Amino acid sequence: MSATQSIIIDPSGDWKVVVQRHIESLNFGSVQIVIQDSRVVEIDKTERLRFAPMRKARAHERASATAPTAALPQSSLPVRSRI
Repeated sequence: MSATQSIIIDPSGDWKVVVQRHIESLNFGSVQIVIQDSRVVEIDKTERLRFAPMRKARAHERASATAPTAALPQSSLPVRSRI
């Protein structure tokens, strides 16, 4: 699952404040800064949602009850936001 959000910010604004806000809002993920002609032109924030692993007995019970979703990975799903 990915979500992309585009926000246009004032070029005279302080990009460091935007980066700091993104860093503070993340539990797991990354913030990427794109530079063109010595200027910051894009800031990407990718957030990962992590789920605790299920115990084998409970995982087996749930897998048989919901067979179509049993093949989905349980580790993390990326959520991406672009400004």
